[in-house]
Amino acid sequence: MGFDRYVRKLQQAGETNLFPDLKPTAGTKSSWGDKLHYNFSKAVKLSLGVSRVESDAAKTFHSFRHYICTALDRIETVKDKTTKDIVGHENVGTTDRVYKEPALLTVKLVALRFLPELTEGAAMALVTKQVVPARKSLVYKRKAPTSA
Repeated sequence: MGFDRYVRKLQQAGETNLFPDLKPTAGTKSSWGDKLHYNFSKAVKLSLGVSRVESDAAKTFHSFRHYICTALDRIETVKDKTTKDIVGHENVGTTDRVYKEPALLTVKLVALRFLPELTEGAAMALVTKQVVPARKSLVYKRKAPTSA
């Protein structure tokens, strides 16, 4: 992926933020999350089509997190802690919060592979700048690998 190279390049440039492109615009009331939300919304519109997004304006970034939590909960071998780590929810139990390490990146990747209609569709839409038709969810039909 070249992540190490990316981090070194930022450090050499004197950058102290991992994702400087997300910096709030100077002189505005924007926040770090605004650009992320804008880019996410753009990807959703490209994936689903503007008319579909506009017809259901109640769908937001948090709707996406809700979908991820629900879909991964239906996969028996994906642990609840892995799902929480993926979506950034706090692990509130003492055992999870104090004694357990975050899920390994490889474990998260295995879990996310149950959602190809999102990962593949969004990537394709961003590259082609065209609407990628949403497919019927495969989550219910897919068998979970034992390593998640």
